Amino acid sequence: AEILLEDALHVVRQSQWKQPIGANETGICGTIQGDSVGADKMTGSVVVFSPSRFSLYTLLVTSLLRQRGIPVCGVVIRKLVNPQRVVQEFSRDGMRFLRKIWNKLVLKKRAYRPLPFATLPDRLKQLGVTSGRVDAFAAKHGIEVVSCRTLNDSVVQRYLQERTPRLAVFTGGGIIREETLRSAGDGVLNCHMGRLPFYRGMDVVEWPIFQGHVDQLGFTVHFMDHGIDTGNILGMFPVSQEDAENIETLRLKYEVPMAESLVEMVVRWLSGQIQFMPQAADAGRQHFIMHPTLRAIAEQRYQLVLPPGTG
Repeated sequence: AEILLEDALHVVRQSQWKQPIGANETGICGTIQGDSVGADKMTGSVVVFSPSRFSLYTLLVTSLLRQRGIPVCGVVIRKLVNPQRVVQEFSRDGMRFLRKIWNKLVLKKRAYRPLPFATLPDRLKQLGVTSGRVDAFAAKHGIEVVSCRTLNDSVVQRYLQERTPRLAVFTGGGIIREETLRSAGDGVLNCHMGRLPFYRGMDVVEWPIFQGHVDQLGFTVHFMDHGIDTGNILGMFPVSQEDAENIETLRLKYEVPMAESLVEMVVRWLSGQIQFMPQAADAGRQHFIMHPTLRAIAEQRYQLVLPPGTG
């Protein structure tokens, strides 16, 4: 195991990493047409894809969509009691999966401590959202709820074909297959925690830090396609280390800006004020779950480059 780990470290050290593509001052990579966006300029409704009925991220995105005047005709929610899903996610994430279950399904809002920046519970409180369940929030606001085993079930595809939304907005729930993508109007819009195309895949907060590219921390709003994080880009947004004393806290700092930027890109797309920018298929690299030893090294490197006064 130590030999394999050292080999992996050698490959990473020897890799030649190109600098990710830039964005303009607003973080938007696509072409912008016009300045202001009003509800009267937007056309079409959206469907929100959710990984579970307890997702605070789904709650925030759905709340912000409604606040911006975007019709949300339905929320598609994956069922939690799904042995196949548990096996797949545990095989992929190991003990991290159990911690995620504990935080998101048991502790929920209690998993968040007071921080110098707004967290998901903070932002939801600002919006007056008291419900902790996506299905309850949807019922309160007259939004249809569709339950599914996976987002690629035939029930999901039939629902999309019947409701004909302009967009589907992805807030988690696994890989989307071709048939679901084709049924989702203009497509499925996602916010990825790394800068595309250079940080595709998993642990894309940790990998730039490990590779010494802390200046490339950020996230990307893009359309999903048949590949892994290879779809057309609408916007790319930086994230600073300020007020984030470790990588775990840094990840929390991503959540609210990701939700807000995703909704902003939905608004601009529905109003015809932005065009996508294609990714160069050969420009990036897919990243995988980081080994715990590499994760510890990334944390050490993060501590070395913290802004003064952080921590």
